[in-house]
Amino acid sequence: MVETMRTLFVLSTIFLSPVFFTAAHAEQTYAFNLLLDGEPLDWDVGEGIDRNGEFFVVDDPAVPLTVYFEGGQLELQLADFGTFSQPHVTGVRFSRGVDPSTFSMGATVRHAGQGAEDYTDTIVFDGAKGGRLTLTEPQDETGAFTRSKDGVQATGEVRVSALDSVRSGDGSAVVLDFASEPFAGLERGNLRYELVLQPPN
Repeated sequence: MVETMRTLFVLSTIFLSPVFFTAAHAEQTYAFNLLLDGEPLDWDVGEGIDRNGEFFVVDDPAVPLTVYFEGGQLELQLADFGTFSQPHVTGVRFSRGVDPSTFSMGATVRHAGQGAEDYTDTIVFDGAKGGRLTLTEPQDETGAFTRSKDGVQATGEVRVSALDSVRSGDGSAVVLDFASEPFAGLERGNLRYELVLQPPN
């Protein structure tokens, strides 16, 4: 009887411990689509991530996830995706000027801002000359919004991210390499992704 009680105590300690509880409930499944000009683009999440078609499973959404595709990558901050307390870039569009290294470049951003006290105030095209767009007023849109900047000069890799007026960090970002296919040969393009957390089974 004493031995049985001791066994039950040990088992209850293991299964009710915060470490076990977190590990058992942290796994999350996402549906994901990546589109270039409305057409599906092949993608990969690399080793260690369980993928099944358009779905992938992560053990810990607090760990940033990189999605790879030809000509670029996505840096996904899964833990904040859905609440959007930070601004997340969910799409990038571009068109070349007469000079093929000069672009009009825009970013689609999702951010659940709080008016003048907390809003997306900067879009950064890192790696591009003239690649910083300052937003001086809060966005009226409650969902996604798109802002563009002309005269952005880029010949290689550009990381597109957004910052808000409160936090120094950023949410999800998009990286495009304009020296690599398919972007090297495009006069204009619109890349976007769709990411949806699936309900637990």
